[in-house]
Amino acid sequence: MKFLDLLIERFRPELSVKQEIVEREKRADSSRKKWILNHVYLSKGDLKQLELETKEGFAYYASPDEKNARFRCKRVKVSIPAKGNSKEKAEEKLKLELHYRGCNAGVFYRLSQRDGSLYAEAVPAIISS
Repeated sequence: MKFLDLLIERFRPELSVKQEIVEREKRADSSRKKWILNHVYLSKGDLKQLELETKEGFAYYASPDEKNARFRCKRVKVSIPAKGNSKEKAEEKLKLELHYRGCNAGVFYRLSQRDGSLYAEAVPAIISS
């Protein structure tokens, strides 16, 4: 950005937002997040185990596409501070990250704790019905 663009952006007036719109977006986002968490699956086993646990159809490993080639096939790892957080928070963060990468499941799911952090990791997979 040029210096002039930075100045214009800095002094741009802030528009007011109606509170009912803010509240509606919070409710909508909450329901979307809940839906994602309920429809992304984690399995400690492989693809066959995932198919048995979900009974949804068949499962396959996520393969790279042109848009997200650098993200999708690699093992997904997330970490949160262990103090004050639980296993559910780590799983939630992992599920959201898997969804962001275009997957609806993770296989070889593992949870561990080291150096004051809670780590969750899984290999991205897709369940198709």
